[in-house]
Amino acid sequence: MRQLASIKTIRELNPITGADKIERAVIDGYDCVVKKGQFNVGDPCVYFENDSILPKDNPEFAFLEGKRIRIKRLRGVYSYGIAFPLTILPNGTYNVGDDVTELLKVEKWEPEVIAVGNRRQNDNLIRVPYPSWIPKTDETRFQTIIDVLKDYEGVECVVTEKLDGTSTTHWLDDEGKYHVASRNREIVDESEIFYRGALAANIPELMKKLPRGTVLQGELIGPGIAGNKYNLDKFKIYMFNLRSSINKKFVNPVDSASFLRANGFDVVPIVHEKWRLVADKDKLLELSMGKSKLNPKQHREGIVIRPVEDIYVEDLKGWFVDGRLSFKVINPKFELGVN
Repeated sequence: MRQLASIKTIRELNPITGADKIERAVIDGYDCVVKKGQFNVGDPCVYFENDSILPKDNPEFAFLEGKRIRIKRLRGVYSYGIAFPLTILPNGTYNVGDDVTELLKVEKWEPEVIAVGNRRQNDNLIRVPYPSWIPKTDETRFQTIIDVLKDYEGVECVVTEKLDGTSTTHWLDDEGKYHVASRNREIVDESEIFYRGALAANIPELMKKLPRGTVLQGELIGPGIAGNKYNLDKFKIYMFNLRSSINKKFVNPVDSASFLRANGFDVVPIVHEKWRLVADKDKLLELSMGKSKLNPKQHREGIVIRPVEDIYVEDLKGWFVDGRLSFKVINPKFELGVN
C-alpha cells in the first residue's frame, strides 16, 4: 500500500552545482531537493511523495495552495516529493517507517477520466465496490523499495512499457458472466467509458474463450483518457496481468503474454525481453526514458519490471501486488512534460 506521507531518513546530502541555498537529499531511492542546512545525514523527516495533495487549511502547507506535489527539475536535479522536519507533526512519538498519511489528512491526486459524449464519471452513477478478492493494479515506485531490490540484483526480468491511461480489471464469474471494474469500483452501467472501452476492444467476446474465474488486468487508452497521448480514434485495452482461475495466482509475464496474444488480446509493449535487475536508481531512471512504442512522438510514461519467473517476497507493508516482486519506474521527462 502506498504511503503518501511517512517518516523516513535522510540518507545522503550532496551539493548541487551552482546552488548556494539548496542541496540534494537522498531519501530511500528518491532524490529530493531541500534547503541547505535544514537537515543532517541520519535525520528523520516527514516525506510526502509525488501526487500527494496536502490540506491547504494547514498553515504548514498553505504555500502549496492545495495543488498536488509533482516532480521538479532544479539546477539539473530531478526532485521527487517534499521533505519536512518532524516539527510539522502533532506532539507524539514517531518512528521511521510510520505512515502519517491519515494523520496529516493527505489525499492522493487522481487523473480525471472524461467519458467523451457522455456524463462524467461522478454523475449519479450506481456505485459497486471493487471486488475484494482481486488484487488492485497499483505498482510501487522503485524508489520506495530500493533496499528490497538489492537482494535480487542480477535476476532476469521482463521490462514492459507503462501506458498512460486508466487501469481496468476484467473477469468471468462462476456462471460465465463478464464483469469489468475501474481502479476503485465495479462498473455496472454499460454507458460508462470503462464498459464502452471494453466493448470497443471486444474484451467480453474474447473472454468467453477463457475458463470461468479468469482475471485480466490492462490499461484502457483512447479518446478522452489522459489526453489521448497515443492519438487513437477508438478505445483499446492493452493487458498486463493474467490471473489463473485454477490457483488464483498471477501467471508470470512471459507465459501470460504468450497466452493472451494467442487468444486475441493486445498486450502492453515489451521494452526488454531479458534484462538483469540492478538496484541503481540512476540506471533505472535512465532505463525508463525513451519514446512510446505506440506513439514515437511521445515520451513513454515509464516502465514496469517483473522477473521472468515470478518471485514472491515477504511483504509486510503491502508494496507488491499479491506479494509478487514487481515495480514501476516513471520516466522523469514524462512527468515534467518535456518534449
